[in-house]
Amino acid sequence: MSNCAANVGRGHEFAIAEYGTASGAAFTRQFRARRKGLVGNTTTVQDDGIDSVSWERINDEQIDQVAPSGSIELVPRANDLQSFLMCIAGDGAFATNQKLPGNICQYFQFGHADPYVDKVYRYNNCVTPSAVFSSSDSDPILRLAWNIEAQSRTVIDDVSANFPALTPSSQPPFVFRQGVLTVGGTAFKMK
Repeated sequence: MSNCAANVGRGHEFAIAEYGTASGAAFTRQFRARRKGLVGNTTTVQDDGIDSVSWERINDEQIDQVAPSGSIELVPRANDLQSFLMCIAGDGAFATNQKLPGNICQYFQFGHADPYVDKVYRYNNCVTPSAVFSSSDSDPILRLAWNIEAQSRTVIDDVSANFPALTPSSQPPFVFRQGVLTVGGTAFKMK
């Protein structure tokens, strides 16, 4: 006896649009994620009985909006890092390895494709409440736990027509051996 469906590789794909991009249709960077934990927070409104518009209903209420939030875990590659840092730190202005002053006032768009069910999930107007880079002596590969909050989620059919034909980075991951991280003029040594 076996549960065949549980053993089918789903082939999930993930992408972001450049920082400040208005439309999730313009995904520009595809990446591989180790884990996705975005969960939709559903808000509803009272059903007014108008049937001219198609609404998804919960009892006597209509679903008004799904605003997802949660964590994405990944191993960032070198050519992904600048795009990620713009979405994490905001302002999109990096020069000479320094974050330039500026307000975090724009959004980025996040996308998740599940070819198994042939659906694309677009997370619209995303912000980063927190992000944690980590590694250890026993696991020296740089990892990123990236928390994302989205204003809304859109579900679209047909992955092949609605998800970009991009290729995730094939660069090797960062591996920390030793180094010094300078934050606000203070140097912190790390192995």
